[in-house]
Amino acid sequence: MNELLLIVEIIVIFVFLLYFCKQFRELGLIIWMILMSIISNILCLKIVNIFGFDISLGFVPYVSIFIAFNIYIQRCGIKNLYKIITCVILSLIFSYF
Repeated sequence: MNELLLIVEIIVIFVFLLYFCKQFRELGLIIWMILMSIISNILCLKIVNIFGFDISLGFVPYVSIFIAFNIYIQRCGIKNLYKIITCVILSLIFSYF
């Protein structure tokens, strides 16, 4: 059952990442990175056993942040990335509190 939960989470996360990327362009990627940083902090509290390994459910949204960073760098360049990294770090700090 946990394997099914992980597969559904992977499919949903990456379909929505592609939707945000196509529909909203750069702004969608920025919103995606901030949203996934908050969601990964919430989901990291749930640990499931998948294929004999204990894995946090926040792992998949966290990986999608790195993929969104890569897409953003390919589209806009690295100069604008520092502002976005600052926004994501601030959203992480506020989501902890």
